[in-house]
Amino acid sequence: MKATKSQALALAQKCKNILASNWHGNLNTIKADSKGSKQEIYTSKVKYLLRKGKPYIWVPEKDLHNVNTLIDERASFAVPRPYPGPLANLLRSMKKLPVRIALTGEVVPLGDEKVNQPFYER
Repeated sequence: MKATKSQALALAQKCKNILASNWHGNLNTIKADSKGSKQEIYTSKVKYLLRKGKPYIWVPEKDLHNVNTLIDERASFAVPRPYPGPLANLLRSMKKLPVRIALTGEVVPLGDEKVNQPFYER
């Protein structure tokens, strides 16, 4: 049975929706407190996105990661599963699993004017 163009587009849209809703990873920062304790690591799930080849991590404003990165700039970000379960099953059935990559860089906060700018203008 031959798939029509609309069916192929529907499948592509489903894959895109699955990916867009599941782009999250684990951000690890070193806990900074008044005692000077730097032995513990604070970990939580945060959302991320890739825009024009640059990764952006979305950390909520009142999250402890914001304080930790101001005091101690060391952090790591890991994506344990780059594609979610339903999409992985689909890609595995087609024998088209994507390759894995590693990114290195610095955690830099966005400026206020960049945050308030509409996303399509960035």
